Amino acid sequence: MESTIAATRTALDLADLDARGREVFHQALERGIVQEHHLRRTFESLAAARSLPEPFDHKTAVHFANWLEIINQPFFKPIITARGRLDTLIRILAANPWHDLSGADLEIGDLGTGQPPYTTVDLAEHFGHGRVDGFDLYEPEWLIVRPNGDYALFDEHENIMSVYCPDVKILHDMVSRWGETEQEFRSILHRAQAQSAADGDGTFTFEGGEQVTRHPTERLRQSCSNQRLTFHINPQGGFELPLADAGLDVLWSFNCLLHYPLEERMVALRSLGRKVRPDGLIFEGYTSPTGGHAVYTAWQRQGDALEMREFGFSVPNYRYPLWPLHERDPQVEAMNGVIARAKDDPTLGPALRSDLDTFGAVTRGNLPSLVEFYGAQGLPCRLREESYLAFEPLPGAARIELAAGSPVPANYFHEG
Repeated sequence: MESTIAATRTALDLADLDARGREVFHQALERGIVQEHHLRRTFESLAAARSLPEPFDHKTAVHFANWLEIINQPFFKPIITARGRLDTLIRILAANPWHDLSGADLEIGDLGTGQPPYTTVDLAEHFGHGRVDGFDLYEPEWLIVRPNGDYALFDEHENIMSVYCPDVKILHDMVSRWGETEQEFRSILHRAQAQSAADGDGTFTFEGGEQVTRHPTERLRQSCSNQRLTFHINPQGGFELPLADAGLDVLWSFNCLLHYPLEERMVALRSLGRKVRPDGLIFEGYTSPTGGHAVYTAWQRQGDALEMREFGFSVPNYRYPLWPLHERDPQVEAMNGVIARAKDDPTLGPALRSDLDTFGAVTRGNLPSLVEFYGAQGLPCRLREESYLAFEPLPGAARIELAAGSPVPANYFHEG
């Protein structure tokens, strides 16, 4: 018992917490969803980017504690998505200089569509001349949206598969009182099933404002202007997709691979790389729920290997960067190192450590200086979409051999 308390104190001592902020995390630990290693991993990652809040006050502690409980809760898979969440990244892909995506025979695979698969529809509509195949763990039978914007997804066996709300406080409250949340949505589901049986329709709105959609994925597909969009269920979550080898121009995967340990991610890239045509791309990464915080890597198939072409991240990461969901996340680690270089610089550092209210404007104003700074540091980069810094392959970038029996690199980047 004493060693556990000591370990907890060590994790909390990594941050400059005021008394109320410290109490927030103590209470989160007592509730049992958040563990000491979750706090340590998050604080250490923020510290590596010189981005631990100073001071770590009550309001900020509540925000971080709430998200840690939402991410690590055991009740449902947080397969969350939103319309337009990945639009900037889609535009970056469309403007890529390595592989022409204008042909009528364009084929894109999306691994981890999220549910409802709004961003896959966004992808298919942007590339309306191509075929898009989306893969996820399940396809919901019912979507229930309440007037405050929160929603729940049920499968055909009435299992609640996921819930979400764009308001973090509401979403955290839904997790905190999970029994009530599940009961409330299940009550609406039963009313929806009775209504559907009575009139045969699968889309309706109740007097209280609850909107119900049966087979929401299929309805989204039908509403998409690109009728070459197809969705597939990949229930085991594996990476051996039922697609022909060397058939894709792009394998797109956002907010998917981060859920797997590093070793599995590297194996996944090797497997997915075999699905890509010569010179084709894997475009993968990680974003916040709104898409404002993002990090990505572009890989290109060259012969029987994947070679990194670009690594990038969005400007908001200079304030609070994305943090890893496992002990090792090479994209987050690389981003933290790049951010730390600028924050440690005596000229750029003070502006990049500015207060939250002026941060966005200050950082965007310094983007040309950042590009020049990184170039002088041997890290050539450019601006993409006015809010992303895109780097040429970082020193030590891995080359992933695709041939059977070839060693799988232990990381995207060599140590150091």
